[in-house]
Amino acid sequence: MGKKVFLALSVFFLLYACEAKQQSGQKKEIAEQTQENIKFKMLVQDVKIINQKEETRKASLQDKLNLHDKITTGKSSFALITWGLKSTFKLGANSLLELKNIANHFDGQLVEGSASFKVSSLKPNESLKIRTLLAVVGVRGTSFKVSVSQNQTRVCVSQEKVEVSSLKEPEKTIAITPGQAVEVIEKEEGMGLF
Repeated sequence: MGKKVFLALSVFFLLYACEAKQQSGQKKEIAEQTQENIKFKMLVQDVKIINQKEETRKASLQDKLNLHDKITTGKSSFALITWGLKSTFKLGANSLLELKNIANHFDGQLVEGSASFKVSSLKPNESLKIRTLLAVVGVRGTSFKVSVSQNQTRVCVSQEKVEVSSLKEPEKTIAITPGQAVEVIEKEEGMGLF
């Protein structure tokens, strides 16, 4: 009886160890895909990366961008960044973008400055959100620009449609079409569409 219990426990632990190793391999594969999913296409002048440990380094085209990296640009500088196969972001001068999620669901926090986005049609399991201190911009496939200052966020759309919501009133969403812009201002309630 003791040998049967020992044999059963041995088989259980062996199966458990194999499953844990397989899951570990899957997590590593996902992490590697994530790093390859977002990269620099062009860097002009002063572009830096601040990693999760708050270490700063000069950006290069060979850099792998990671979750929670912050990309900063200096005066007269910009960074062209690709996400996935067809989406491109241009981070303007004097800007800061933090990468909150970079897998199938891109989530970036534009802390200051401006960024232009050209987003290809996303697959059903993909999404893209750009956050600021005041607003959230949700995208499916379009071309738009987000500008941030201390007390306002401005979103301008050039193609397709973008949805914007205020962080104060997330249940209220405004759809913006080409030629329209929306401004979210901290001092006022809600958003103004013009």
